[in-house]
Amino acid sequence: MVDLLELLSPDERQRVVKGALAALGDAPVTTAACNTSPGRGTTHADVGSELGIAGKAQAWMKQNNVTIEQLEQVFHFESDGNVELIAAIPGKSRREQTLAAYVLSGLGNFLKKGDGSFDDELARGRCETAGCFDAGNHAKFLKDKGNELSGDKQKGWSLTSPGLKRAAALVQEMTATAS
Repeated sequence: MVDLLELLSPDERQRVVKGALAALGDAPVTTAACNTSPGRGTTHADVGSELGIAGKAQAWMKQNNVTIEQLEQVFHFESDGNVELIAAIPGKSRREQTLAAYVLSGLGNFLKKGDGSFDDELARGRCETAGCFDAGNHAKFLKDKGNELSGDKQKGWSLTSPGLKRAAALVQEMTATAS
């Protein structure tokens, strides 16, 4: 197998190995590949680019000490570029969970496109899937969103700078016990 992999570029080798692991149903190995020492192989930025993480999002990761490993516990990075939320939405109340679902929806798009904008339908669907959608109070919960989101149901939402900080805190909170 090594002889076959030797013929490929480092990027191609990574894709082949990840593809083989996926075909076998195994989780991808990213920890060993994420070496931040210069000249010693693949960096977090390389893995981030390979996963399709936007450049702005990679800078956000570095600034907020969010790792690829943490993101992979919260999101699934699909080969078509989509980023799917896979973790349970945190919060002690439906209100907290609803706001977290909206922030995480913005983060998913930020990771994918470098832009934290998203439509209400996406986040509302996440609330319904997570079981925190409260038809009678949903609009009220969003009215109390603070400065983490801008926009509205009709025009769509956008994650603000404080929202990006909140997103980093959510990812760290969601992965603290999983590490």
